[in-house]
Amino acid sequence: MSDFFNTSTESQNNASVPPLLVTTKQVCKMLDISNTTLWRLIHNDPNFPKKIAITAKKHVFKYSDLCKWAEGLNADASKNAITGREKAEA
Repeated sequence: MSDFFNTSTESQNNASVPPLLVTTKQVCKMLDISNTTLWRLIHNDPNFPKKIAITAKKHVFKYSDLCKWAEGLNADASKNAITGREKAEA
């Protein structure tokens, strides 16, 4: 994933303040995914942040929600590495 989710104190002191809301295009860039993959996350991952409708075709996401979601992915990956379990076992 991108440095957008780096929440260390050092990076916060050296970087500009992140935006409060990000567009779907920005989310795709942040996560390095396609629009199709973002659509799949929105519809298939119950933990993925909810989109906010600005207009009928324009949606944004809360940056803080995306960071929390990404931290959860890192925690799950660490937990699976420690226990040796994969989500695919279920």
